[in-house]
Formats: sequence, structure tokens, C-alpha cells
Amino acid sequence: MVKIHHKVSLLAIITFLLALILNPEQVQAQWPPFRFNLTPVYESSKITYNITFTNRANWSMADVTITVPLPEGTRFLEANAQSNVEVTFNGQEITFFTAVVHESVKNASFVVEVTDPARNVFTTHAWIVWKGDQPGDYLTEDISFDKTQPPTSWAATSASRLALRVTAAVTAGIITYNIYPIKTDQLRMWDVKINMPIPEGATFLSAETSASFVADFDGREVSYFTTELDNQTEPEPLILKVSTAGVSRSSVVTHAWASWKNVGRRTGRLIPAQEETRSGDIVAQPDIPQYVLSDRVGDVPFSEYDLTSIAIGTDSTGLKIMLYTAGDFGPVGKILVYSLYIDQDCRPDTGQERDGLGRDYLIRYRHDTGRANFNAWDMTQQSWTWLQPLQFSRSADEKQLIILIPNNLLANSHQFCWQATATYTDPTFTVNPPADVTALTRYEAVTNASTVTALIAPSDTFALVESAEDDPNISPEESGNAGPAPSAAGMKGKLAVPLDNGYARYNVYIFSLPDGQEVWQIPNARQPNFRFDGQRLLINHEGGGIENVFEYNLLDGVEKQVGNWPEDSYPFYDSWGNRLVFGNAKLIIGANGNRQPFIFVQCGLMPPYQETEARCRDIPSLGVLVPAGQMGEIQGTHPVWTSNDMIAYKGCNTWAGSRLCGIYSVPSASTKGFSDGFIPRQLTQDTSDIPSDTKGNLIAFTSHRDGNWEAYVMDLNGDGVRNLSNSPDSDDGLPTISPDGDWVAFVSNRGGQWAIWAVPAAGGEAQKLFNLPTNTPWGTGDRDWVNERISWGP
Repeated sequence: MVKIHHKVSLLAIITFLLALILNPEQVQAQWPPFRFNLTPVYESSKITYNITFTNRANWSMADVTITVPLPEGTRFLEANAQSNVEVTFNGQEITFFTAVVHESVKNASFVVEVTDPARNVFTTHAWIVWKGDQPGDYLTEDISFDKTQPPTSWAATSASRLALRVTAAVTAGIITYNIYPIKTDQLRMWDVKINMPIPEGATFLSAETSASFVADFDGREVSYFTTELDNQTEPEPLILKVSTAGVSRSSVVTHAWASWKNVGRRTGRLIPAQEETRSGDIVAQPDIPQYVLSDRVGDVPFSEYDLTSIAIGTDSTGLKIMLYTAGDFGPVGKILVYSLYIDQDCRPDTGQERDGLGRDYLIRYRHDTGRANFNAWDMTQQSWTWLQPLQFSRSADEKQLIILIPNNLLANSHQFCWQATATYTDPTFTVNPPADVTALTRYEAVTNASTVTALIAPSDTFALVESAEDDPNISPEESGNAGPAPSAAGMKGKLAVPLDNGYARYNVYIFSLPDGQEVWQIPNARQPNFRFDGQRLLINHEGGGIENVFEYNLLDGVEKQVGNWPEDSYPFYDSWGNRLVFGNAKLIIGANGNRQPFIFVQCGLMPPYQETEARCRDIPSLGVLVPAGQMGEIQGTHPVWTSNDMIAYKGCNTWAGSRLCGIYSVPSASTKGFSDGFIPRQLTQDTSDIPSDTKGNLIAFTSHRDGNWEAYVMDLNGDGVRNLSNSPDSDDGLPTISPDGDWVAFVSNRGGQWAIWAVPAAGGEAQKLFNLPTNTPWGTGDRDWVNERISWGP
């Protein structure tokens, strides 16, 4: 019998290795392999749900079914979709079905009428099933809509029939402007005139035209004229050269504008006899070699994220990116996000494939947090990896953003393809306004005949900040691991700490920070984990006949059961506070015939037996984490749910037939009910490593790797491991990260007294916050202190 079991395991391992070699993309596929949005719009007692579905895999999806339950308190009125999509309603659910999706499903929607006037919040979700190279199904998060929340209105902008794409290259005291007039439709355009004023202080040198244009210069501006504009997809540029020898300002500004006459109709409606358009301001620094791209003004409804021009320059220190907007950013806190994607080799197949780019790097500034960071695309994990914070500055008028990228972060900072985007979101928007997206552009560093010693002007001031980002899709948490040491005076929030109550049980104490005043106590509870907003926390109740995982509401003291089994342990929220992961060593018998510690993912915050979907209800069979090919189960403990939707845990690679132990991470969708599994990635290689918390780009863990218990942090990909407690003569551990990412708190018995200590997340000197109310705070055995968790909430 043992021999047979050995043969089956060996065959499974061989199959697994062949899958890795022959089809690595399938094993490492991003999850889910699509983008999906269900956007509600409320008007006159009706809610219209608009659906967009975009295939982001490199294979066609077949038999795609999108099922949406009818929100409670509504009745179905109608549904619409494109001709290749079939829509049905069975009285409870609206279903959209299409036989094949190569790229996307658009213009799909359904309308419901509110039948319960007393109800304000309407909630639903979507269940998506598909076939293809990697068949599967996916349950979205709940999508809630509050009809009492007044929407912020915005009007869509109309596209111009003529797009003026303007670039500028600055080198050796000369600026060369290239104007590309591009028609956006096929209707005829007559008497087209394009003008560009000479920047103040600059001197006109020359104007060059394509064959169909003539040029003129009146002493103030250059004009280009053609009787009729050709339908060219890639027109030849109109060129203007100026000298900046007489310029005394640090920057020169100009723009292009055009007028023309129209003939004909557009989609059955009349168009104006004459129209005009204008490019964004083209801002260039005459003393710095750089490349500048303009963007149309007014193509998005709000000026604070309306990009007007982007300048990129390179020297021996690195890359300098300057973004200009039509309006000021406003105070930090507004949810404005400015991003620049870099495709190092201009090939869409070697990075994150989007919009014709193979995105290798992401430079991002978030105005809601006032932080800038640098990210790289991980082809293996199919996700963004945060690398480090970036220096940036904003101009006094809040219309210019400058970001610095050191040379060591880019393989080649002198030649690449790029694209910039700006987005604006707000909780009061019913539908968020469109993103401002620049043209896909190739950058080649311009050189200067004169010596340029630095790219940073002496008058520039920059702030070094820290930030972390998983995926532009995104989480309410963000943190960092570099920058100036934060001040303890600014420390805030509350800390949940389990302490032995003298009856072989724990109570969870909640202390205010940094003073350590007790503000709450939850009896018979351990292993707390705060939700991102600090209003609720998960606890592992023990004793008193209520052993299970509960969610405790600090606003009213009410707790609700969210687990099914008394042995559930180490509960941890996902980044949005809607789901949880936990460990259980007795719930199932594994593939090896023994009960082992396994990790389980729940679909929601309710006991699984209350779920309606089978794969959400049957957690023992379908909610357990599995490796690629569902070859057994993943053995592990102490799970935490990271901001890039991975589960990090303490475990070994037993599925591969060996015992390489440490901290591993695997996509949260790597359960029997949601996928065929993924290959866990080993982050650390010490058997004593125990993860305890995660926020933003950091995982905090306790380890005995240096001969004593210490508190550590590392990046989500396992890089940047740092010993933060660094006290060889004491026991330190259970690190938890502050909500703002600036601090890490941990327990320590330095000097013979158990206390809470804190240290900057970037590293530095630890400082004692307060003593624990007892010097015998821990139990023994499986209740030993290293098996506990403390949690820092806002």
C-alpha cells in the first residue's frame, strides 16, 4: 500500500513539473483573466446597471456567462446588449451570455425599478463563468449603491474633429516643435489654418511644412495653411525651430491652435460650419535637454487632472518627469492619481499588455496620500511589485508635478516607449469621470552640446516620501518602507493586544496610541485583526461555549459569528474588509490521509453554511488553498492577506515532495472552488519565520533566524528583509504595521518587562510606548506568545 502511494505521488510530481515546463503561462495566469465593472446609475426611481467586460488573457474566452441577482427591493424592467450577447431573466437573476469574447463586451446593461421606497441601499454582485484555455468561474465583491447619496455631476466632453499632437525637443539652446494635425473622422475639412506663437523671449529660426501646407511668420507667430487636410493616419509634422539664447525665464510656454471649415453631416446631425481647437500648453525648460508632449485641453471634465503636457529629460543622475495640468491639484487628500507607464523595449509581449504597451515599470503619484512610488511588473506573478518611494515636488501654483527616477531603477533610461494617465475618483460620483490618457509615445533622450551637470535645478525642492502600491486596481491601504524618520508625536490609532486572563484564556485589550490608555476589552478572545477602517476587528473566540471566529463592532460592542468551526484560527481580513482567510488543523483529512494544518478562504463575512453558492458554502472541500493542478492541499498556518490579493503564510512546499520551509505566498483565488491552483512563491527560507501583519507593500513577521526572536519586515516579493527590533538580548516579535505605514509596533521583554515598542518602518531606533498591564501576558503550548497576534488600527 505504501509503494502504491509513493508511485502516485511521484507521478503527480512529474505531471506537475511537466506542466511547469510545457505550459508555464497557464500555471501562472493572472486572476481573474478579465476586467469587469458593474456600475449603477440612479434616476427617477430606476437604477441602470452598466456592464463592461474586457478579456485580458492572450486566448479567447468561450461561453461567457455573467449572472447578476436582482437587488432586493427592486423589480426588473429591461435589459440591453450588443447583438452577439443573449440576455435572459428568470425572475431572480439577469443573465448575459456570449459564445466568445476576443476582447470585450460593451454596451450591456439592465434596468430595475425601486419597489421599496423605504430602502436606500441596494446591493448585488456578479457571478462569471467561462470556458477556454483556462476555464473557471469568479464571484465579485458585493456592489452597493446608496440612492440618497447625491451624485456629483459632470458632463462628457466632445471630441474635436482635429487633434493637434505637439512635441518638442530641447537641445543646445534650440527648441524644435513638431505639430501633427490628425483628423478623427473621414469628413472633409477645408481652409485649415494652424498657428503657434513664438515663446516669450525666444527667437524664430525656421518653419518647415509638409507638401500640402504653406508656412508664414508675422513676427509673433507662425501659421501653416492648407486648402484641404488629407486623411492621413500618420501625417508628416509641421516643424518650428526657435532659439532660447535670449530667454531669461526657467521655462518657456507656447501652444498650437487650429481653425477650419466643415462640409457634410456627422451621423445624421449637422456640424458647425467652422470650428477651432487648441492644444495644451507646451512647457519646456530651455537649459535642460528634454522631450515634451502636449495633450489636448478639455478632453476630461475636471481641470485638476486634465494633463496639458508631459516633459521627460535624462542626464547622469536619472530621469526627470514633469507633468502639467490645466487646473491646480488642490489640497492633498483629493483622489487624483497620475501615472506614467514605461515599456522598456517597446514590445507588448514582455510586460503587462495594455493599450499596445508591454508595461515594465509604473511611476505613480497619488494625491490622496501625497506620495510617489516606483513599481515593476512581475511576469511570474502577473502583478505589480513596489520597489521604492520616489522624490517629487509640486509647483507653487499646484499645476506642475516633478518626479525623479534614479538611473539604477531603469535598465535603459535613454530609450523607451511610454504613456501617461490621470484619473479622478470621488465617493460622490455615481460614475467616475473618464481617465485622461496621452498618446503612446517613444522617448529617445535628447543630448545637449553644452555640459549639463545636473537635471535638478538648484531652486527645486523635493520631499522624500514613502508609498506602496499592488496593482493599480486596487486597495484602501497604502504604506511604505523608506524616507525620513516619522515623529512619534504624530503616531495615532489603537492597538489590539491579547493578554492571558489567568484562566487559560486570553482577553483582547485595546489601547490608544501612543499613550497606551486602555479603551476597550473583549473577554475570551485572541489573535485580533483590525479592519482597514478600525471600526471592526476579527477575533478568535475561545471558551464559554463560543469557540469560533467572530467580527467585533467597536461602535456598538456587538459581535457576530463569521466562522463555522471551533478550531478556526488566525483570521485575517482581505484589504477591503469583505472576506477573510483562516487556518484550521482539524477541519479536513488531506491527500496524504492525515489531518494537517491547512488554510481556507471564505467568500464573505458570514458562517459559510449560510452561503447560497456551493463553493462558498462548502469551505472544507472548495475553500482550501491548493497548489497548481490541485495536487493535494497547501499546508500552512498564520495566514495574512496582502494588498496585491495574495495569501502569505508560514509553511513548507510539501506539495512538491520536499520540505523547504519559510513564508510563502499564493493568490487568494488558489482554492479548489475558484481555480486549478497556483504555484506558491517562497518568500523566506527560515523555518521559524511567522507572518503576523501586512499593509501596503510590507509583510511583518517574527523570526528566530538570528538566534533570538526578533521583529522583521520585508517587501511583498520577499526582498528587503529588515530586522527592526534588533535586540539580541530579548524576545521581540508580533510586529504590526501602522495604518499610515510609518511605524511598526511589536512586543518585547527588554529589561525584563513585557511592553509595546515601536520603530520606524524604514528602520531606526526603537522606542518604548508603554508597559503591558501584566508581566505574565502569555500562555504556553499552542497559546505561546509567538502564536498570538497584535493589530494596529486607525
